[in-house]
Amino acid sequence: MPDIIAPPTIVPDVISITAEAITVTSTVDGDFGALASAGTLNVTNLQVFANGNLVATLNGDISENFNVVGLSTALAGATLTLNQQPSLTGDGASSRGLVTNAINLNLNDVNAGGVGLLSGDVLVGMTGASLNASAVPEPSSLAIFGLASVGGVYWSRRRRVASPRS
Repeated sequence: MPDIIAPPTIVPDVISITAEAITVTSTVDGDFGALASAGTLNVTNLQVFANGNLVATLNGDISENFNVVGLSTALAGATLTLNQQPSLTGDGASSRGLVTNAINLNLNDVNAGGVGLLSGDVLVGMTGASLNASAVPEPSSLAIFGLASVGGVYWSRRRRVASPRS
């Protein structure tokens, strides 16, 4: 009599995130004294599943540090943050830096069935931008400096011409 082999049990993914497109950017711009930064995220058909069940579907521009609330309800210990901007550096006047993560999946003792508990962070689509700016003299200051230089050269030459030669 042949051995009967049971078919494998199909276990749904603990978590699954799919998308047709994800575009993430970090930008820093402006002038000395007024530097600004922005992180943007645009998604097309981003879907989040927990234990095989659809939790969220998102399209379009995603606001900064957007938390997918349904995931933590469906999967205890899991948080999903989109367009996460965890790192802003600089004083905003002479320097500015920004890091943007398209997706930050944080797992804190998430029960993964037969695998056990999962903990850690998964980052997807990390971008960064930085800018250092310096003050540029205004045109009137440059004009005064230029006139003073021309005057100094003229005065120096005039003194040489008036001096007797040996």
